[in-house]
Amino acid sequence: TSNNDNQLVLHHDGNVGIGTTSPLTPLNILLETSSTNAVIDVLTVEAETTGDASNGFGPAISFVHTDDAEGRQEYSKIESFMDGAKSWNNGLRYRNYTGSWQTPFVIKNSGYVGIGTDSPTAQLQIQGGTYSTSLVIRGSGANTGISMIDSDGNVDGYLYAASSQIGFLDSGGDFTFNCINDSHIYFATNGNTEHMRITSAGLVGIGTTAPLVSL
Repeated sequence: TSNNDNQLVLHHDGNVGIGTTSPLTPLNILLETSSTNAVIDVLTVEAETTGDASNGFGPAISFVHTDDAEGRQEYSKIESFMDGAKSWNNGLRYRNYTGSWQTPFVIKNSGYVGIGTDSPTAQLQIQGGTYSTSLVIRGSGANTGISMIDSDGNVDGYLYAASSQIGFLDSGGDFTFNCINDSHIYFATNGNTEHMRITSAGLVGIGTTAPLVSL
């Protein structure tokens, strides 16, 4: 360059540096900037077709596992693909090859996220697994749950689980329904005031926590 800066360096160990004279990996790109609060474009991957681009077209980055005995054994890709009409309608997906190409994860142009499906029809769609493996939510303490929040930012209620029990809490954090594993289910209102209970024996109590008969 005009000021003799080293813009491209081939290091003695074979590493290539762009913007750096001390590349740490086979390709090390460094872009110096004065910005402190913005994401900076450092690398562009572009695909161009001589035809008319349609859904599915786009660039990809491939990751390949190779050994001397078997050659290429495993590889996966991160793909940016055209998803809808032209003009900035793009999706992003992760794909891996297990005899055929699979799509474990995709973000559609609509913003829908698919896990185990490449055609999500909701903000988040998880496909595959069982009741115990499709989705796992693990809290940092003795309890965990899901908050239900409306478009105005108001908390409308919670799905709550702790100590072998699971139930629904109202917006104030009080139980409206609670199931204690192998013990009983109860229904409550007005600050977790219990009104009805079903015991593990199937006895139903209204206004009592210790029913003696079926009802």
